[in-house]
Amino acid sequence: MLHEVGHQLDIATREWGEITNNMYSNNAYINDGTGDRAAYSKIHNLLAPDDSSVNFNNLDGTIQLGMFWQLQLKKYILGRVRLTL
Repeated sequence: MLHEVGHQLDIATREWGEITNNMYSNNAYINDGTGDRAAYSKIHNLLAPDDSSVNFNNLDGTIQLGMFWQLQLKKYILGRVRLTL
């Protein structure tokens, strides 16, 4: 359900289909205690090697979500958004 609400709240100019709409649901899951759904360990394993040539479009949704979600976390660290962790 939260995933579908995210589609309704998505803004066309920044929409990345099936990824940015999950930012809303991820925030809701974090706030209700369910937890962060981004796959940070997978991101690190794929992108940390010096010879990484992974194409973003070929990554699964949890990895793509994590890439965008890190921007949200940075804004939280800088005090620009409210986020309950």
